Amino acid sequence: MNDRELKIKGARVPDGLVWSLLFFGAFVHVPLSLPGVNTQIAAFDFILPAVFGWAFYTGRVTPPSRRILVTVICILATFIGHSVSIYAFKEEFQQAWLLKETLKAIILMGEFFLLLMLFQSRVVRFPKLNVTAGVFVVAVLAVGLLSFRMLENEPFFFARTVYCVALASLLFLLAANSGWIQSGRRCLLIILAGVIVILVSLLSFSKGIAGLVFAMIVWIALIYLARRTSAARITMIICGLVLAVFSLAAWVVISGASMDLLQRMDSMERSITVRGSLWFLGLKAFWLHFPWGLGFGQYWEVVVTDVELAREGHRFVHNSFIAFMAELGMLGFIFSAGLLVLIIKAGRGWPPMIRPLFFMLVLTPLLIHDAHSIRMLLIVTALGLAQLGRRSFETENY
Repeated sequence: MNDRELKIKGARVPDGLVWSLLFFGAFVHVPLSLPGVNTQIAAFDFILPAVFGWAFYTGRVTPPSRRILVTVICILATFIGHSVSIYAFKEEFQQAWLLKETLKAIILMGEFFLLLMLFQSRVVRFPKLNVTAGVFVVAVLAVGLLSFRMLENEPFFFARTVYCVALASLLFLLAANSGWIQSGRRCLLIILAGVIVILVSLLSFSKGIAGLVFAMIVWIALIYLARRTSAARITMIICGLVLAVFSLAAWVVISGASMDLLQRMDSMERSITVRGSLWFLGLKAFWLHFPWGLGFGQYWEVVVTDVELAREGHRFVHNSFIAFMAELGMLGFIFSAGLLVLIIKAGRGWPPMIRPLFFMLVLTPLLIHDAHSIRMLLIVTALGLAQLGRRSFETENY
């Protein structure tokens, strides 16, 4: 039996099918309206437990270590205990949002744990290049079509940040197969794929993710060139890229008034100003409500103190680390520090040339969006940790 295949009662199921299901689940989100709150659910929330249940039933999952199991249970118990305390002792709070954000935190923590167990047990290995490329093509077409529809001002659900970050994650997985370092053709194809993601991100009005992907393909191009040219030439190329970026920025500023797409997109200055205000309010809430925090989903309490932000309906900090600190207080500070350590450890699971791409991909959305709930980021982080764990095990037993 090929080690890239899984077997269920005599029938062979390709590893690529499992990966396709996971990728599909990470992209497909459905809006859900509940009393007092609007939210969305991902197909991933149903697909992952089903895959894990099958793997556990067929004996393919290796039980986690006691240390990992105790850590996960303690984190979940802490989340629940904090929300119960808010419910019992806080006078004013939005019950629906408290319940929704608490359940989301529990689900995300559970999903990350299930992914880590699947990857460490090698139920699924690293996704094959053709599987990732196939999903990438389908996803680009789907998100691109949705973006064009959105331009027509038709009211419909469009999770633009989720979709664009998921596309960037697929680009990262394509680049993680480091054959492009030796092959100019592969490098060119990956850069072309990155350009397509940038265009789709701009159509989706997601400037931050477009900038992230631009930085990723610049790194890929520089690494490829660094192995084939002199330091002086690399310096000239970098200077040329910087000049091109400034020229493009100047063109956007000059042409913005005459281009419908640019007119409908918030300016960089406005994006920075709004985020700065939201971050300031989040840090202020962390200080004023220390050590308990506002409670899950209660960031609205400080937003209403700013008339402009309240009028625009902001409910999130647009920074995952500050969000945890504002809503969970001291516990959020500890959790944010732990999350940062976890990301650093996961980065060590990737080859040295790929690590900067991983840190760009994961940290950028966490710093400018509330991106800890994006399922594709859970996948690439858990995959990095699993690869680090296998590497450490192999080193110890060498």
